[in-house]
Parts: sequence; C-alpha cells; structure tokens
Amino acid sequence: MIRTSENGLNRSFFKQILLIGVPISIQNLAQASVGFIDTAMVAQLGEITLGAVGLSQQINFFLIIAILGLASGGGVLITRYWGANQIDAIRSITAMTTFFSVIVSSIIAIISFIYAEPILFALSSGNSAISETGAVYLKIISLGFPITAVTISLAIQLRCVNKSQYPMYMSLISLPTAILFNYILIYGKFGFPALGVAGAAIGTLLTRIFELFLTIMFFGSLKNPVWNGSWRSFTAIFKMDTRRYVTNAFLKLALPITAMELLWVIGQSFYKFSYAYLGVDSLAAYTVYENIINLFNAGFIGLGNTAAILIGQEIGRKRIPQAVALARNFIKTNFLLLIPTGLFLIYISPAIVSLFAMNHVASHYLHITIIAAGSSLSFKSLNFLLMTGILRSGGDARFIAIITAIAMTLAIIATYFFIFIYQQNFYWILTISILEESLRNLIAYRRYRSNRWLKHEDNIPITSIT
Repeated sequence: MIRTSENGLNRSFFKQILLIGVPISIQNLAQASVGFIDTAMVAQLGEITLGAVGLSQQINFFLIIAILGLASGGGVLITRYWGANQIDAIRSITAMTTFFSVIVSSIIAIISFIYAEPILFALSSGNSAISETGAVYLKIISLGFPITAVTISLAIQLRCVNKSQYPMYMSLISLPTAILFNYILIYGKFGFPALGVAGAAIGTLLTRIFELFLTIMFFGSLKNPVWNGSWRSFTAIFKMDTRRYVTNAFLKLALPITAMELLWVIGQSFYKFSYAYLGVDSLAAYTVYENIINLFNAGFIGLGNTAAILIGQEIGRKRIPQAVALARNFIKTNFLLLIPTGLFLIYISPAIVSLFAMNHVASHYLHITIIAAGSSLSFKSLNFLLMTGILRSGGDARFIAIITAIAMTLAIIATYFFIFIYQQNFYWILTISILEESLRNLIAYRRYRSNRWLKHEDNIPITSIT
C-alpha cells in the first residue's frame, strides 16, 4: 500500500488551483461561450439549420477529441518531464504530438470534405434537408482541422509547464473576434452579404486561423520556459527524438488515451444520432443543451486538468505520497465546487430556455435535459476528474480505455434497443447516458482507491512506497 502524509485543503493547494486551474477554466468558458452564442445566432435560422450545424459540429467534436487524446498522452509525459526538469524530452514529446495530430486531422479533414453529405445523411437518420444544409457547414470548417490540431498541441504544452495563462489569453482575445465574424457573415452586416449557415462556417474557419496566429506568438514568446524565445529552439518541434524509449513512452500513453476519447465520442455521437431519429425537436433541444452545458463544464474541466498537471509533476519528481494526497484533495474540492454549481444551473434553467427561439416541444425537452444535467453535474465532474485528472496522470491509460469501451458498448446497445426497437421516447436516452456515466464513476473510483493507477513510464504499477 502507498503511505502518504495527510495534506488538507490548505492555502497552498487552492493557490495552485488559482494559478493553473482558473486560467484553464476561463479558457474553456471562453471557448464554450463562442459555441453558445453561435448556436443562439444559428437558432434564429430555424430548427433544421440548428440541427444541421449541431450534427456537423459533432464531426468537429470527433476531431477535437482525437487530437486531445494524442495531445493529452503527450501531456502526461510533459508534466512528468517538467517535474524532472528534462527540457529536451519535453521538446521531443511536443514534436511527436504536433506531428501525429496534423496527420490525423488531415485525414479527418479530407474524409469530411469529400463525404460531408453522406456522413450527415446517415447521422440524421436520412433527413436530406439536414444533411444538405449541414454539408455546406462541414465542408468549410473541415479546411481548418489541421490548424486546430497544431493549436491544441501547442496549447497543451504550455499548460503542462505551468503556463496555462497563455491559452487563456488566446481564447479571451479570439472570443469577440469569433462573435464578430459570425454576426457579420451570418446576418450580412457592414456591407457583407447574409450567408446564413455558410457564414457561420466561414466565421469559425477565420477564428481558427486567428487562434493559430496567437498560439505561435505566445508559444515563441520569452515567457515560455521551454523555448525561451529562441527561433532555433522553437523550430525544435519539427525535430523529433526517435530514440525507442521516448517513442514507446509516448505511444503507450497516447494510443490508449486516444482510443478512450474516441470510444467516448462514438457513444456521444450515437446519442445524438438517436435524438435525430426521434425528430428535429429533440435534435434541436440536444444541440442547444450541449452548448449550454459546455459553459458549466468549464469549471470541472479546469479542475481535472489541473489535477493531471500537478499530480503528473509530483510523479515526475518521484514524490508519490504527495501525488496521492493531491488526488484526495482534488476529489474533496470537486464536490465543494460542483454541487452548488449544479443547483444554480437548475435554478436558472427557465431563463436559459427563454433565450432560444424554439417551439414548445423543443423548449420542454431542453428544460428537462438541463434539470437532469444540473442534478448530476457533481458526479459528471467526478468522472472527468477521476479518469482524465487522476488515473490518466498516473499512466493508467489502458485501464480507462477498457472501462470506457465496456460502458459505452453497454450504453449503445441499450439505446439501440429502447429507441430503435421498442420505440421509446426522449427521456430514455437521457436516463441511459446518466447510468453509463454512473457505471464508469463506480469502476474508476474503485481503481483510484486501489492505488493501482500509479505507474512508471513503462506501465508497471507502483505497489509500495517507503
């Protein structure tokens, strides 16, 4: 068993959350705000357009999750190497992350551009109006997929060396830019033509280009401790260290994490496919819900990522008792912060629903979904904290991939039978998704309590600490 000293929720602990976690949360809040405002703008164009953009964004979501999987695998190693002060290894891992991310994103971009309409036709259960409208949006935003890959890879490196304020600055600067682009191009302001759904896509693409410019500017700045403002050190991201142990360490973490993320997004996509099968009203409600809940997810995403960074750095310093104590403190903090947040979401749910111009049925679905989300927010955040913040930082990537595969497979089978075979309603999908997260929570918490999530880079569990 691992023996640790008892470290409480002291001032030093919360200071670390403020320095690292708050910028990450603000960054995610800014990004979610763009999605929320864009959705509100697109909602004015009707339920079909809203559903079409929502399904197209699911492909973009698939891309982002794939890149986050690769980048997070590299991020686990970067936090450890940062704790061990191995700067060259950090540069090499950043190079690998960027290289593989661009390759994967380019493949997804080509497929999305060529087969946009058939993909969306299948996802919309054969709704040609949705697939034709969505194809316009998807083809345009797919051009920016490789750009997004580079931005995410470099931003995660900054987070992992305790420079999370820079990705936050990028998001805060790009927020008004994105809103302005979309407002002008969707509605045709300041002499520009009203492009509708195409305008929303062009605005998103222009924002991605602007974000890449900001990322490179911050990444190459004097404040970055890895690159030190030197162009020679900055170009080192294109010079991968091909020594076997470095490559193996990266792949052992990146591949299972990417698999886990993709399995999860496949499950989420199937939920959305099921909502589309039930009709335009349920799909529109779920599309709006996703953007609303992303605003409230920003807090626990920041908490989970902070846990991953700080615990990983302690493991890199070989201070295992301190890593275990940090994990325990993060779990306590999760409930202290997220239970009040969930109650607040329930309280303001009627006001949120009133912001969107939807018919009575879609508005009712949206209201019920928000209440369910508020009721389960602290447990949803615990899931993210355990799997992304704690188990992943310990190197337990293979285990979380396995339990995600099991939970999502069961959820997909249950959803298929209840929705497509027994023709049940909207609320069954909602119930199944909550039960699926509860199952992953239970298994992940038992794994955390066993301390078998703590592993060396070669994936060997740490079973005793003196």
